[in-house]
Amino acid sequence: MSLPRPTGPVFAFNRYRLSPHPPRLTADGMPVEIGARALELLCALVEAEGRPVSLARLGERGWPSDSARAGVDNNTVQAQVSALRRALGADRDLVVTVPGFG
Repeated sequence: MSLPRPTGPVFAFNRYRLSPHPPRLTADGMPVEIGARALELLCALVEAEGRPVSLARLGERGWPSDSARAGVDNNTVQAQVSALRRALGADRDLVVTVPGFG
């Protein structure tokens, strides 16, 4: 089974390649198992090019519709950030929390 080709930019960092369209993360050419929301948060972080991204902005990105976002709080977003870190494994320190911001 072949994977669909990316239709937009592909972001490269460390040993990873991130394609936002279609959303996909690979490490050393192999797919990384990661949930759709955690992958959306990773896209937001990579697109920010090292600038901090607020929890509110991450919530908007992971839950784009108002109705989906209605029950989302900071703990929900943080749970997805934790899932993202788990998916990155030994590279979990690529995702840094800025105290008091996001």
